[in-house]
Amino acid sequence: MNELKKLFPHGEFNGKSCGLGFSDDISGDMTCVLSMLNTEDRRLHGAIDIRFPLDRTKAEISDIICGKLREAGFDIDSCEGVEPHCTDENSEFVQALLRVYERVTGDKGRCIAIGGGTYVHEIEGGVAFGAEFPNEDGHMHCPDEFITVENLLKNAEIMAEAMAELCC
Repeated sequence: MNELKKLFPHGEFNGKSCGLGFSDDISGDMTCVLSMLNTEDRRLHGAIDIRFPLDRTKAEISDIICGKLREAGFDIDSCEGVEPHCTDENSEFVQALLRVYERVTGDKGRCIAIGGGTYVHEIEGGVAFGAEFPNEDGHMHCPDEFITVENLLKNAEIMAEAMAELCC
């Protein structure tokens, strides 16, 4: 367990102690945390949640983290993951979504990068779009998550307008 503490020290979220800690201009700092640990049949099982920058590959990250774990005396049964996903904000698809957002809300639209895996991660050119507005705290993915009726209706209008613009 002491070896795990060295690789994943409390309060460190960038994987630096595991030989990672990468960053790029688009993705920002990577994240790396030991997110689950349990025992089964006298074996220790764990999961490491890593969100790495676009300028790295899954193979490169896997080689580094698995190498560090092996050096610490651990056997690795599997190392799964997916490549990072990014869609050019200047693509016609993204620009159409921004135009619709701006037309419906009257606010300037902008693209943001998130570290989470979304429903579009495996779709070439796909982007997550909606449902949270700036300066809104709907407790997303938390207990008591909510959306106001006003914002739900605004989202419905944005989605309908986006479908009309993209399909016509």
